Amino acid sequence: MTVYIALTDAGLPAITHPQMRSEFSSPAAAHRWFDDYVNSRINRGSGSRTGIKGGSASAVMQIYRHRYDEVPIARLRVADNPNGTRRVINEAEGDRIDKGAAAAKAGGVDIGAVVDGYREALLAMQPDYTGLACTCARVNPFDHAAPMSRRLTVEDMAGELVTRIWANLRYAIGRHPLAARLYVAAVGSRTLGWDLYADQVHKWCGFRWRTGAGELHAYMVRLSHSIPVVHVIERNGVLIDSTSVRRSKQ
Repeated sequence: MTVYIALTDAGLPAITHPQMRSEFSSPAAAHRWFDDYVNSRINRGSGSRTGIKGGSASAVMQIYRHRYDEVPIARLRVADNPNGTRRVINEAEGDRIDKGAAAAKAGGVDIGAVVDGYREALLAMQPDYTGLACTCARVNPFDHAAPMSRRLTVEDMAGELVTRIWANLRYAIGRHPLAARLYVAAVGSRTLGWDLYADQVHKWCGFRWRTGAGELHAYMVRLSHSIPVVHVIERNGVLIDSTSVRRSKQ
């Protein structure tokens, strides 16, 4: 079924007449094009197979059955993902991440407890280099640093850091709700958060220790790899996201 689209985005000329709408062979083809458009700048530099520069997070595409129709059959918008990509959302169908997170919650996954477990694991597994200095050529004290949990607690994490962790985990669980539900049914929500961070930093075997090398383990690895690992540094007694510090210096 041939369809026609009207694209709205910053820096593009406004679609002021139906004759300016672009033609596609099907709604699915239009959807794929839009997905490529909004991700091309991130994944492929300044251009892509669309022939134009990549889109912004404010891009909106309306799909029409006929070129001169006044009411679209679908309206697509964009949302940012924690891993640096963007996803396309059909407004009539809703965001699949929201749906997945809701399904996981209904199945017993407590995202708040998952966040708590992740934060605790982060402090237990990330070394604390405060006050250390290399004074001997043969012994590097940085190799024997105590974990951050010896001196700090989750209460020392900045609000922005906690918000980022919560958003990351909600996205991962929303993307893989069934895997999260199965794992939580076996070990609990807090342990899911702990094991997720452990898997990301390759400490204490992560998911493999609890599941073996079976299908569930494979699903959980996909879950952990769908979001970036969080690293923190201390500033005046407060733990902040180290990646935000690097971005501010660029």
